[in-house]
Amino acid sequence: MELALYADTITLDYDIWRQRLVEGQLTSPTDYAFQNLFSEEMSSELEMARHKFKQLITSQSDRQELKGKIQDLENTLQAHQQHLNDLLRALEEKNGQHDRNICAYETAPQEKDMHVSSLVNEIRKVAVQIVQLLD
Repeated sequence: MELALYADTITLDYDIWRQRLVEGQLTSPTDYAFQNLFSEEMSSELEMARHKFKQLITSQSDRQELKGKIQDLENTLQAHQQHLNDLLRALEEKNGQHDRNICAYETAPQEKDMHVSSLVNEIRKVAVQIVQLLD
């Protein structure tokens, strides 16, 4: 019994397939033109999709290339920043040394003036003593 049901199903499927095949062979020229137009439209859409896909791939590779360039520029910028930091430290050190030198140069004459003043005072004292001894 199952075999009979299976045979009926196969026969029914065959009949439908055969009917579609016959209808497909009997298509009119206008139907064929319509089908051809549809296939051309699909072909055009397929070409547009291919073109968009190629643009996407190109865009993606361009983006990867730009990422690489950005990374290189960031590395270069970081190296330059480190160099500038080193130069700034050296400049600050020289500026500190300059300030110390200026301070030393300013205090040296003052110390000499004080020393000369003390010598002048001693000379005056000695002169006063000499004058007192002569009297």
